[in-house]
Amino acid sequence: MPRTRLEELLAELDQQIAGADSLDGDLKQRLEQLQTTIESRLGEAETQSGPGSLVEPVRQAIDEFEDSHPTLTLTLGRIMDVLNKLGI
Repeated sequence: MPRTRLEELLAELDQQIAGADSLDGDLKQRLEQLQTTIESRLGEAETQSGPGSLVEPVRQAIDEFEDSHPTLTLTLGRIMDVLNKLGI
């Protein structure tokens, strides 16, 4: 169940990134890279970096977008919660 929820949230994040005209190119690229990293980790049978390895970059993105993009921040927070549940 958490894996399915994470996939749904990543699709939601993709839509939000695509629709966020106020994101500059660098920020958009960093979010897309974070999304790609999470998706590739989902495809692995076991994580190699240990628990929390993806949580910190998501937390940093939340801190960065908290004021300027609240909807994006909410989605990132949900992604972080699911990553914690999965131990990724």
